[in-house]
Amino acid sequence: MAEPNTGAFVATGVIIAALGPVLGPALLITFGAVAGSLLAMSKAETMTRWEAVKFLVLGVLVALTITSAVAWALERWLDVPTNVALMPVAAIIGAARNALLQVMDRLVELAAAGLAALGRNRGGGQ
Repeated sequence: MAEPNTGAFVATGVIIAALGPVLGPALLITFGAVAGSLLAMSKAETMTRWEAVKFLVLGVLVALTITSAVAWALERWLDVPTNVALMPVAAIIGAARNALLQVMDRLVELAAAGLAALGRNRGGGQ
């Protein structure tokens, strides 16, 4: 797959630097998530444009969902300020999207199996 457009990436960085104080942490998380997801996409097999868009959107959504919790944990246990950790954490989560999605799928399977077992124990599976 072709590399992401460097000019657009630099322009996005300039916009983030200019609007960061106004729009705050959400913009930093989004920029980090996009950067990490683009890194993960560069390692993916060749795909259609629509598949690439879905890949990028899913990576960004996963990073947006998890970033604040991970940044909070870093601040609580390692004394890393949340405002410093937001963008790097989002980038790492975006880059590790494939592994995180596999872990999430496995957790959902385990929860479903646990609920099914609980239903059988209560006599609901007759």
